[in-house]
Amino acid sequence: MNKKFKNLMIDEMMASAEVFPIISLDENPTEINLNSGDELPILPLRNIVIYPGVFVPVSVARPKSLRLIRHAQANDGLIGACTQMDKKIDDPTIDQLYKMGVAA
Repeated sequence: MNKKFKNLMIDEMMASAEVFPIISLDENPTEINLNSGDELPILPLRNIVIYPGVFVPVSVARPKSLRLIRHAQANDGLIGACTQMDKKIDDPTIDQLYKMGVAA
């Protein structure tokens, strides 16, 4: 798939007012090094599990999650993503997330 087509798809998805896509266009991912004690903002995920090294589109719609993504993008920051245990909860606490996740 060429870059122009990829960008067109992303532009179309971003036109939606309620959903913000997270898609990596980098075909050569960089290694992420975290030190003990480093803190990452956590993005709770519903109905999806993300595995290291696997690229998967994630749609973000909750206002709090949108702010997290926009802040990370503006600051070239990393986020952590963990699946929540109960998909019906709108604002899960850290205890309502699985303890294993990924950094992105």
